[in-house]
Amino acid sequence: HCSHCAAGDFVEYHEELAKALDFIQGGRAGRRYGRVLGYAHSTGAPILLSYLMAHGDGRFDGFVFNSPFLSWGWDVGPLTKLFIQRLPSLLMALGLWSAATELTKGGGPNEWALQFYSQFEFDPNSRPVYNVPVTAGFCRGVNRAHAAVARQGRSGTPITLKPFLVLGSKGDDVLKSNEVLRAAHAIGPSRTLLELAYARHDVFASAEPQIVQTAIDHLRAWLEGEGFASSEGGGAPAVP
Repeated sequence: HCSHCAAGDFVEYHEELAKALDFIQGGRAGRRYGRVLGYAHSTGAPILLSYLMAHGDGRFDGFVFNSPFLSWGWDVGPLTKLFIQRLPSLLMALGLWSAATELTKGGGPNEWALQFYSQFEFDPNSRPVYNVPVTAGFCRGVNRAHAAVARQGRSGTPITLKPFLVLGSKGDDVLKSNEVLRAAHAIGPSRTLLELAYARHDVFASAEPQIVQTAIDHLRAWLEGEGFASSEGGGAPAVP
């Protein structure tokens, strides 16, 4: 489909996550892992959290969230935020919009994606280098996940008791790191929240090598501190 979340609910990704876990924990990845970390960047975070709220955290030992999409961020002013939080669900329920209704048009080269491709070669079929439309289904899926995370936070019921790391950045040009880190409190009590100064939205794909190295150093320190990796580099868990 043309964008994230064809059904308008992140539940559609749960089966894929379960299959990935089956693959890793069933030994089909080439080795059998004793520990598994969930890793999520941007929209991957509400998708993973949606899975955890539905199925629990029993198949994971911890989590790493890289600039998790837990608020609508810089590109959304008050009126636009009200629009995308309320109208997609309403108009889809009335049958006036479908999940595929495009709120922004796609197509054309994406400057950031092309720059990223020039630094880190990857298969464009797995990560588009063109502009992807924002759809009503995507907005509804995001809103549902955000609302569910907020409800968990208000109720005092953690989504997970497993240790997790959240990496945000003041230099994020998509999300507001202060909002992200505040929202991350709802995930659970065993949290480590780090705000970098100059990293990009994907803290591990910043243009400057020293900034990337800083993010990696923080990640390694957390992994070692939680017992997921040793200073000699052994014992790393699987990361689906």
